[in-house]
Amino acid sequence: MEKRNFDSALAETKVALQLEPAAGPENNLAEIYLLKGKISDALITAEGVVRKDPRNIRGLENVGWAYLLNNQLSRSAPHF
Repeated sequence: MEKRNFDSALAETKVALQLEPAAGPENNLAEIYLLKGKISDALITAEGVVRKDPRNIRGLENVGWAYLLNNQLSRSAPHF
């Protein structure tokens, strides 16, 4: 992801999640979706993280960014 090769990062992160589902890689996946402009995929992924752990800060931040980038400002505020 740091190389800005989002397609490769997306593929690698999906493989990592198949091997070891965890909040860290799920949050990475949501962030890659955000960077690629796939806002609905980012929101679905981030909401899944937050459903499992409502206090997951990265998950909450990713949900907030997804709402913000989708012009849903009133929904984004509680997540920041």
